[in-house]
Amino acid sequence: FARRSFVTITVTRDTSHTDSILTIGYATSDLTATGVDSTKFAACGLLPATQRDGCGDYQQTSGELSFGVGVSQASFTINIMNDFCYERYAEYIQLTLNVPGGGVLTGDGFMAVVRIDDNDWETHANTNMNCA
Repeated sequence: FARRSFVTITVTRDTSHTDSILTIGYATSDLTATGVDSTKFAACGLLPATQRDGCGDYQQTSGELSFGVGVSQASFTINIMNDFCYERYAEYIQLTLNVPGGGVLTGDGFMAVVRIDDNDWETHANTNMNCA
């Protein structure tokens, strides 16, 4: 059982279209998980885990991925908040791709969902920490 405080997202483009440079934008948004900005995420990370109630589930992120000529994959990271709260249900983050300066790309190939599973049941089974 590994505790990870981040997830790496890898975006892949069709290898038959790697003859030019490509830049794609990405962004996270809340579905059932609650995202917080980088300032709050950093401040919460300094708190003892038992005091992280209200610190969100992940750090909101957005940016651009650049694919060079011949490159078919690029990655970015989403930081996950470990709050030591027992959460009965998995929580979800929406990932969306876009063309910088343009609109959101639509269709199944341009959206994804990240599932955050609770990792606190096994580690703290003898304590009672249910958080809102």
